[in-house]
Amino acid sequence: MNKDYYTLLVWQGVCVGSTFWIPEIGWIYFLIGVALCLLVETLVSKYAKDQGLQVFGTPFKGDKYLQDEALMISQLCLSVLLWVVSLVLLGTYVLWGEFWIVMIVGILAFLLFCVFYKQKQVRRKR
Repeated sequence: MNKDYYTLLVWQGVCVGSTFWIPEIGWIYFLIGVALCLLVETLVSKYAKDQGLQVFGTPFKGDKYLQDEALMISQLCLSVLLWVVSLVLLGTYVLWGEFWIVMIVGILAFLLFCVFYKQKQVRRKR
């Protein structure tokens, strides 16, 4: 199971979903975030297929796809970008309860990602 990738997906979902609670125009930010995530996932999938790799989450040949470290790093960068943008938006609209929830979830997601990624690296070296 690709725990590191799924951790990033949950983190992205929390960040995008949190913008929905912004009064009056939050749904616009939400739709932009969803579109951005779908676009990036589509580009990553297309690249993976062009390179003969498997898409994240497939039960077969999943390790072959995860060998490309650049794809995982690009997913991490997208997650951090969404996290920072959602924190800025929530802070700008003075939604401090949501801000602190997203802040804590982001830190925990990053730490979990690091743990799962390190475990995968250790297993690969054996």
